[in-house]
Amino acid sequence: MLACVCNFLALFIDAFRQLADLIRCIADIVFLTISGCATSQVVHELKHRGVYEIKAPEGQLIDRTADKEGDKDSNVGYQTFG
Repeated sequence: MLACVCNFLALFIDAFRQLADLIRCIADIVFLTISGCATSQVVHELKHRGVYEIKAPEGQLIDRTADKEGDKDSNVGYQTFG
């Protein structure tokens, strides 16, 4: 919000453009820091509950013939492997 005001003022005074860029940079740093902390907290809680494992997602093969048969089951046509 403050960066928007500075951008508006930059129409009249050029120095406000740099101030708006600085405010935007600070806002990005704060946002990314909070996002990292939130992600770390979720990983910690999942490890604490014992449901967190580091592994690749399970692969799936798609069988397009099952879609043509009109079956609406969400798992029809998908074969898991791995």
